[in-house]
Amino acid sequence: MTATVFMTGSQLLASIAAKEASDEAERKVRERYRLRQAEQRRQRLIRRDIIHVSSNGPATFHAFFGAFCRAIYLEKLQVTASVQTASITTTRQIICWMGVRRFGRSSPAVGAAVERHYTSVLHGVSKIDRLIAERGLTVPADPMAAAIYLNRELGGVQ
Repeated sequence: MTATVFMTGSQLLASIAAKEASDEAERKVRERYRLRQAEQRRQRLIRRDIIHVSSNGPATFHAFFGAFCRAIYLEKLQVTASVQTASITTTRQIICWMGVRRFGRSSPAVGAAVERHYTSVLHGVSKIDRLIAERGLTVPADPMAAAIYLNRELGGVQ
């Protein structure tokens, strides 16, 4: 024979509250795990992109553009959008500078990638050249390292 256990109202409420707290704690643990997994996936993509862009093999400007955006937690759409905040504009100009100076792309080709007129690309390239000269910066030879360094030093998106 089994014994029937009766709970008072306060015991039942306490039991329900404990179960809900346990469920909430479990949900938080799952969410932290999901976020950690997403960050690890993102880091793997960045490492893969950096290896591709930084290797001695041929790297394309478009591969660099995507890898750099991922490295600084930006979507390509944020760079190509009509946003004119100082940090986004500086980052966009660094991307243009990299396309023209490091990848040897024409300003119309770079402009098409960042959805800007080629004269805007020329302005961005000359501005970054001027800032590098004014501040006496030594830009690394590696494209990804150069872009991240310039972005940090010139006040791009952090």
